[in-house]
Amino acid sequence: MSKRNTVNAIISGLGNLTGRMSGLIREMLYAYLFGTSPLIGYFKYAASLPNLARRMFGEGALANAFIPLLADIKKEDQKLASDFSSKILTLTTILNTALALLGIVILFSLGFMGIIKEENSSLIYLGSIMMPYLPLICLAGLLGSIHNLYGKFSLPALMSSSMNACLISASIISIFLKMTPEQTIYLLAFTLLSSGFLQVGILLKSSTKFISLKFKTCSLKAPELKTFWKSFIPVIIGASAQQISTALDKTIALFIGPHAVSSLSYSELIIYLPVGIVGVSLGSVCLPSLSESLAKGDQESVQKDFHKALAQTFFLSIPCSLLFYLIGESLLKILFLRGAFDLDSLAFTLRAFLWFLPGIPFFTALKVILPLYYSNKNTKTPLKVSVYMIALNLILGISFIPLLSHASLAMASVVSGTLNFIILLVFAKKLSYLSELKPLLKTFLLPLFSAILSFIIVNLVIQQYFNQLLPSLEFVTNLIFTLCVCASFSLFYFIAFKIFHRAFSTKFS
Repeated sequence: MSKRNTVNAIISGLGNLTGRMSGLIREMLYAYLFGTSPLIGYFKYAASLPNLARRMFGEGALANAFIPLLADIKKEDQKLASDFSSKILTLTTILNTALALLGIVILFSLGFMGIIKEENSSLIYLGSIMMPYLPLICLAGLLGSIHNLYGKFSLPALMSSSMNACLISASIISIFLKMTPEQTIYLLAFTLLSSGFLQVGILLKSSTKFISLKFKTCSLKAPELKTFWKSFIPVIIGASAQQISTALDKTIALFIGPHAVSSLSYSELIIYLPVGIVGVSLGSVCLPSLSESLAKGDQESVQKDFHKALAQTFFLSIPCSLLFYLIGESLLKILFLRGAFDLDSLAFTLRAFLWFLPGIPFFTALKVILPLYYSNKNTKTPLKVSVYMIALNLILGISFIPLLSHASLAMASVVSGTLNFIILLVFAKKLSYLSELKPLLKTFLLPLFSAILSFIIVNLVIQQYFNQLLPSLEFVTNLIFTLCVCASFSLFYFIAFKIFHRAFSTKFS
C-alpha cells in the first residue's frame, strides 16, 4: 500500500486495538460474573443477532456495496454524494428498525409455540431488549464507513471502545452492588442498547465536518438506487459469510450444552483479536483506496496496494496462530480463571480455542481480499463462494459434534474460512484482478516457515526447562511464562524472517 494508506491502516489498527482490548476486559468481567453459565450464553446469543445485522447491513455488506458507488459520486459532485448518503442512511435505518421489530415478534412466537422452553425464557426477554440495538449499530457502522472514505479512520475504530466502556462500567457496578446474576444480565442488556445511541450521536456530530446528512426518504425503486441494489443484495451473503456461519454456530451450540455458546464466545474473542486489529484495519483502508484507484483507472496501484496489504496480513497473523498454540492455556488462565470461571469452564474454552487457531491467517486475509472484488463492483463471485462455504460449515459442524462436541463448530469455521479465501484468490487471477499469484505465495510461505522454525525452537525450550510450570494455576506464574514465551518467539521469528527473506527473494523473483 502507499505510505498514506499504511498510516491510515496503523491509525485504524490502533483504534481497533483499543476496542479489542477493552472488549477483552469486558469479557474478563463476564467470565468472573457468569463463567460459562447458560445465562451469559443467552446474553451472548442475543447480542450476536444485532452484531450479525451490523456486519450485513452496516459496516460489512452495505459498506462494501455502498462505498465504491459513493467514491464515484464524490469524485463528480459533493452535493450529490451527500444526497445519496442521506437516502441510504434513512432507508437502511427504516428497514433495520422493521427487522428489529420482526425479530422481537419471532422470539415471542418461538416461546409461545414452545420451541424456546420456559426455562430458557431469558433468551426471549434479553433478545427483546437488545433487538432495538440493531438499527443503531447498523447506522453507526455505515457512518463509520463514510468516515473512512473521507480519510477519517480513528473515530470509527474507537466506537466499539465506547460500547465496551459502557458494559465494563455496568459490570463493575453490579460487582460493587452485589447484584444477582439475573439482575446483572438485564443491566448489561439495557446498557448495550444505550451504547448504541451514544455511538450514533458521536458519529453524526463528527460527520457534519465533511458531509451534509439529512433524514431523506425515497422509494425502494428510485432510479439512483438501482445500481446500489444490484451490488448490495449479493453482498449481504458474500461479505457476511463468516458472521452468518458464526451466528449459525451459536444457534447449534445452544442445543449442544449450557457451556457451548459462552465457551465458543470466549475463545473467539482471542482468535479475532489479531483478525480485528490486522484484517479489519487493512480491509477498511483497502476498500476506499482500491475504489478510488479503480475510479482513476490506475490498475497498477490496485495490484501494489493489494499485494502489500496481503503481505502485511500474513506477516502478522501467521505467527499469532502458532504463538497461541504455545501460550493458549496459560493465556486463558490469566484472562479468565477467577470467580465463576472454574477449571471446567477453562477446559471447555481451551478445547474450542485450539481448534480455531489454524484459521487466524485466513479469517484475516478474507478481510483483505473481499475489498478487491467489491472495488471492482463484483459481488456475484463472493456470493456464490460464500453460499457453498456456509453450507460446508453447517455440514462439517453438525457431522463432527459426536466426536468433538462444541469444538466441531470451531473446526468447521476454520475449514470453510480457509477454502473461502483460497477459492477467491484463484478466481481473482482468472478475472484478471491480479496479474499473477506467484509473488503472493511468497507472502504466505515466508512468514509460515519463519513462524514454524520459531515454534519448534521455543517449544523445545519449554519442554526442556519450563514443562513443570504448565500445570500451574498461579496468575503470576502464568503471566511470567506467557510474557517470556511471547518475547522469545517474537525474537526468533524476526531473526528467522530476515534469514529466509533473502532465499525467498531469489526463489520468487
